[in-house]
Amino acid sequence: MARTVGIGIQSFEKIRENNCFYVDKTYFIKEWWESLDDVTLITRPRRFGKTLAMSMLENFFSTEYASGAGIFEGLNIWKEEKYRNLQGMFPVISLSFASVKEVSYEQTRKKICQIVVNLYSRHSYLLESNALTEKDRDFYQSISVDMDDATATFAIYQLSEYLCRYYGKKELADKLVRRGSSGIKTDLEELIKEHSIEKSMDEQVVFKQLERQEEAVWSLFLACGYLKVLQCRPNEKSGKYCYELTLTNKEVRLMFIDMIRGWFSESQREYSAFTTAMLTGNLELMNEYMNMIAMNSFSFFDVGGRGVSDGQPESFYHGFVLGLVVELDSQYMILSNRESGLGRYDVVLEPKDHGMDAIILEFKAFDQRREKTLEDTVGRALNQIEEKRYAQDLSARGIPEGKYGNTALVSGEKIF
Repeated sequence: MARTVGIGIQSFEKIRENNCFYVDKTYFIKEWWESLDDVTLITRPRRFGKTLAMSMLENFFSTEYASGAGIFEGLNIWKEEKYRNLQGMFPVISLSFASVKEVSYEQTRKKICQIVVNLYSRHSYLLESNALTEKDRDFYQSISVDMDDATATFAIYQLSEYLCRYYGKKELADKLVRRGSSGIKTDLEELIKEHSIEKSMDEQVVFKQLERQEEAVWSLFLACGYLKVLQCRPNEKSGKYCYELTLTNKEVRLMFIDMIRGWFSESQREYSAFTTAMLTGNLELMNEYMNMIAMNSFSFFDVGGRGVSDGQPESFYHGFVLGLVVELDSQYMILSNRESGLGRYDVVLEPKDHGMDAIILEFKAFDQRREKTLEDTVGRALNQIEEKRYAQDLSARGIPEGKYGNTALVSGEKIF
């Protein structure tokens, strides 16, 4: 069936979402990116596609479209992994003066100032962040339709500086958590639940330490304003202070929640389908969707690389648990790596409504030396749940036997 040719559409997102006819010009993204130009001036006649090209660039690079990767699937730029990893990674300031059609200088100036005011309003979250000083906030709030020329001419530059500070720290935080050890992800799990953690801190944090020393990560997060200190006490053995830490405020908590959701943005449909299958006890669909998620996400967590011993996908699994914490928080209390019975379980989903079923998840890696098939590994995981009595805490908290299900997630050629 022939596609519709949308006349006058200047939104790349609208063209792609409505499956309109589109001449693929996405390779321009690569050409522009690799040119390393600080300034690019595009001079073409009217109706030549300049606005659509700018819309395409904004959709590709902007953090506001980080979950919109699907509109680039099947296009030239999406064939290269390097550029797939760039999508949605940068703050973008996009301004259009197409609506400025006034007939006097005074009205034209006022209209342009209003566009700048709208732009600042769009990024008002910066006022609540730790990226701005008090003087920065004063300048931010001085942006108005009646601002003086000096303020108006400096406004875009200053906003760019604010966004650079805010997203520079945010992207570093994303990388450190996503590629960090299972311990970092477990601690973040506690923080998102609005609990506190205890850590030794090093005030002289050096960036090259971040991937080697876990305590350096928390020192950086504290310095960036993502954490606050509830109390501290000396550690006699190490000679350092031990700090009780919690997230600074709700905004920081939401930032981390959005960050975790972003990890699975390319598999959002499969992730939602997996949780639905898990909650309804459909093991066949759980297997199917879990494999899809793993295939799309393993490399994103640097599985098999630094921080993942013996190539085991621990980083992915603990990231997956964080995803469960975020998505199922309203229905379940997600507990991981806790003592119960005769050992430590991997994950337990305890329903807040005890009329619902609880779920016990056990992760296992396929061991070719001990098992012939993945089914053997599944059996080993399920037996461990029974033998170690992982359901003991559930029973103690009033969830009767028969109101919980056991599930094994096994890594190998496939995941079950």
